Amino acid sequence: MARSTAPNKPSKINPSQFKHRVLIEEEPCVSDGRGGFVDGDWTTFKKRWAKIETLTAGQRRFAGKNEENVDTKITMYYTSGVTVAMRITHAGLIYQIQGIDNLEENNVWLVLNCMKGVAS
Repeated sequence: MARSTAPNKPSKINPSQFKHRVLIEEEPCVSDGRGGFVDGDWTTFKKRWAKIETLTAGQRRFAGKNEENVDTKITMYYTSGVTVAMRITHAGLIYQIQGIDNLEENNVWLVLNCMKGVAS
């Protein structure tokens, strides 16, 4: 009987598949000059090589609590400071980060569960 593997728990990651140069972007809060804050322009937090995978319907049900909001998995070397308030951009596409998995909490691999095409 074949064993099913969850898409964000790969048994072996091959860094040679990291063929996509992605930008991890953050949107800073800027003072509005009246004691409040407004969202600023998205700026680059880090540039990384990554593997971008579109999830099938079967894979999406393993992606986590928000599987209906996840259609893409992005795998890269661990990068500290990445949060769900950030986004990934690649080739003119925007991927909103929905969930982050530091595989086995080893600070080696980072898997980002994302939704493609989210306008922010």
